[in-house]
Amino acid sequence: MVSPQDMAFSAGKETMSSALPDAENYHRWILDLLLPIVHGTVLEIGFGYGQYTREIAKQADNVIAVDIEATFVEEARSWTSNIHPLREDVAGNSFVERIGSDSCDAAVCLNVLEHIENDLYALQNIYQCLKPGGYLFLLVPAHHSLYGPMDKLAGHVRRYNRSSLQNLLVKTDFIIHKLSYFNPIGGLGWWLNTKFLRPDNLSTPMINKQILFFDRYVQPVSRLLNPVTRRLFGQSIWALVQRLPNRTQ
Repeated sequence: MVSPQDMAFSAGKETMSSALPDAENYHRWILDLLLPIVHGTVLEIGFGYGQYTREIAKQADNVIAVDIEATFVEEARSWTSNIHPLREDVAGNSFVERIGSDSCDAAVCLNVLEHIENDLYALQNIYQCLKPGGYLFLLVPAHHSLYGPMDKLAGHVRRYNRSSLQNLLVKTDFIIHKLSYFNPIGGLGWWLNTKFLRPDNLSTPMINKQILFFDRYVQPVSRLLNPVTRRLFGQSIWALVQRLPNRTQ
């Protein structure tokens, strides 16, 4: 018999498009932003298909790779020896105990926070797992006005804007170094799907073809436009934040 907890865990893979691992240009764009903080022991929350995990592991000493999806965790056991997969909920009461307080040099949380009812508690857990002075790279979907059927299919509880994410990070005591909208043309594509196309599954051929077309032909243009639009609009918001250092640092 499947427990309610296991039923919740198994929903993770269903909220992701099967074409995501092949969006190489998009992943490289995000990696170029996050890799500068990667060193020592890195905590990755919601690693999914592992498209970032294995790149992070090339630079980190150890990667604690956490996901709620059992199949992802099992698949990750065959990856490199410095990747340590763990099935755990970042908003769970046991998270800090299992990861270890003050144990991680950096953390990466990509498109996870929007799935969590108590996002403040999740951020507080990450904060406690970081060493004083440790950095968190965070990516979340942007703009409340873009929320619609696509978000429900993806399991999103909410989307964020700059002010709502900033307020959340300040409540957690993070020092904010960067907070920027990301991927403007991707935001227009999300709006188009939400308002007009309304797919009934995130892995339909239509969605998968869109992802691969965008990655090959549109993503380079979106990346060029991003410096102009980063204060105004994007599909996502990324943030680079830091746990308060010790006073002696």
